[in-house]
Amino acid sequence: MPFLEEKFNLNIYSMEHEEWTKIVISDELFQQITEKFGLRYRFEDYKIDVVLAGCANLIYEQYDDRFWPLERLVLVEHESFIENVIEELYKLLYWRAPLKVFISYPSQSSKKSIDDYMKTFAEIIKRSNKWFPENSETQYLFIIGQMNESRKGLKWQAYVIDTEGNIELLTE
Repeated sequence: MPFLEEKFNLNIYSMEHEEWTKIVISDELFQQITEKFGLRYRFEDYKIDVVLAGCANLIYEQYDDRFWPLERLVLVEHESFIENVIEELYKLLYWRAPLKVFISYPSQSSKKSIDDYMKTFAEIIKRSNKWFPENSETQYLFIIGQMNESRKGLKWQAYVIDTEGNIELLTE
């Protein structure tokens, strides 16, 4: 996707948080994604940054011409700094979908390693699912961007955490 190559070669730490979020959570990006996979999307759907859904509408169009997704397939939350992900994680623990995606970045002053954050998030997911379990096939995908050594562009790591708190590193 040319959009991604162009936009993700920026220095995120030189931008305002809102400016970077508008790049990551944009109509341009999600139009490309939903067209490719035959989905629809909604921004700020019950405080979730982006919801990717099948095309089935909960309400027949003759009653209401707005789109109300019958199934939410992917929930996406973007948080500028990984240190602040807990609030976003809490939201996604509440809502149900097969895939829950977090996109975040460590701040320049971050004291913990990415692995330490993943262990914390895995423990929260595991504890939450002991109380009121969600579908055991649900996956949490954490996409973490870090500045390259050249301070231009990002290198990405991706982790998957299941409902039992098991962590899998997808990228090095």
